[in-house]
Amino acid sequence: METGAVIAIVISVVALVISIFQALQQSFWSAKGYTACKSEVIGGWAKKTHRKPVLFEFRLRVYFAVPVIFVARPENKRGPLGENDIVVVDGSDGSLAVTYTSGEDVKGASEKEEDKHDGSALAKNGRATGRMERESCEWQQRQQGQDESHHGHVQPEGEPSGHQPSQAVMMESTSTGKGTSRRRRPLLPAFAWPGSTARASTSETVISSRPCQESPRCETILGRSLVVCLQQKEKTWDNMPNSVTKPYAITTFAHMVELVAMLGIYWKEFNRDDDSYRAQGNGFIVEGSYVEGLGVAFTFQKIGPTWFEKNRVVPRYDIKERCFGLVPTIFRLKDEVQYADEPKGKGILQLGSMVEIADTLEVFGCNIARVDHFRKSHAGTRYGHIFAVPFEILGMVGKVLQVSGTVFRMLPNPTICHWDTTELSLKTMITEFGSSITEHRLDGEITHTTNLLLDSISTINDAFASWDTPKTNPQLAASESGAVAYTTAQLDSLHAAIRTCDTLLTDPAHEALVLLVLSVHI
Repeated sequence: METGAVIAIVISVVALVISIFQALQQSFWSAKGYTACKSEVIGGWAKKTHRKPVLFEFRLRVYFAVPVIFVARPENKRGPLGENDIVVVDGSDGSLAVTYTSGEDVKGASEKEEDKHDGSALAKNGRATGRMERESCEWQQRQQGQDESHHGHVQPEGEPSGHQPSQAVMMESTSTGKGTSRRRRPLLPAFAWPGSTARASTSETVISSRPCQESPRCETILGRSLVVCLQQKEKTWDNMPNSVTKPYAITTFAHMVELVAMLGIYWKEFNRDDDSYRAQGNGFIVEGSYVEGLGVAFTFQKIGPTWFEKNRVVPRYDIKERCFGLVPTIFRLKDEVQYADEPKGKGILQLGSMVEIADTLEVFGCNIARVDHFRKSHAGTRYGHIFAVPFEILGMVGKVLQVSGTVFRMLPNPTICHWDTTELSLKTMITEFGSSITEHRLDGEITHTTNLLLDSISTINDAFASWDTPKTNPQLAASESGAVAYTTAQLDSLHAAIRTCDTLLTDPAHEALVLLVLSVHI
């Protein structure tokens, strides 16, 4: 009898244990979305994933953290989530730790290694942005070192010294429903005027003039006024739309456009009527569409090799306007925020569409025939001389951007036209200009002026010849493409000359003549 009782107790205990395990299993399985928040899916952000029991519902709720990304000034103290901790993505070890990205990721993993993390959208986002910062920073330091050792250029004290996501960035709209952003449409590829400074996609600025103590290899780019920042936001899987299967980063439409430009990605399609968006460049592809209950969602994928360094956009806050087709001119004497719905004058160019280009030409006094050429455009119409007209206007009156002491020259393309760097060689143009003067030399008083021009052209050609020689220009010898990498001294001198010209052109006594020359040229 006692034996039977013992057996019954054992069986009862086993049944109880099995029942407990079944209950626990059901409880753990009730943690919906937990498997989508593991490291295989979101990389290091999985460290912030946890489950909490929901009382009286007998289930577990999944909590996870996602980045809220925005582009701002380095001194900015308030983000979309208020005064919560703001992390500046500058490629330093400290920022990599906070964004759950390893240093090895940023140094450049092989394509095979990156394939292992195809599902890690948030990790790829941080890796690309951090890599952009670190590579461009280290390249700037190398250029500076070569400049100082070979040209004796020492950066003045106090002068600034000159640093992208990969798989899926999903973006919540700034309000519910379609058409949430009222900003202007972004445009085409980034460009750099020969010898000028600029380029967007893509991404950061300095928090202070101190170097990044966390990284022995990298200093922040001093003098920057634009950085990529993020804040952490905790979300629960209970609020995820049914069509979304993994966590996503959050940003606004405007910041998404700016981030894409900073990373060197160019819009191929931007249709807000159909919510169809596609951009490609620098080894990335971005595609966007409307997701019910979420807003416009973008997927971010890596499809090829990525280069930053000299392709990095000038880290100036002013590039934000250029991302939306607005370009300040030399006639805008003070920096001020411009909004797309405000009337514009000669202080700013609108180049985001044919109609806006026509309005800009009208402001600068072009005749009605030229204005209608753009306003009533049709297929096959020609819009340029050497360059497309918008680029010629930019070259004549556009304000140049530079971070003094750096070698970054790329800018976002603010026009609807394609920038082709093979269309014109300034060196060849100057040489041919000199040959033309020699062939048509005039007698009399003009001879003195033409001789001065020929002397200047000879000096410029000699300078080009010295820069194009690897012996005198070590940047050229180290360049994979064979293109000249201008030194900080050369670019600073160039921009000093441009500032002198701008001072003369904006003199009230000359302003009317400048506008006349522009209108007649167009």
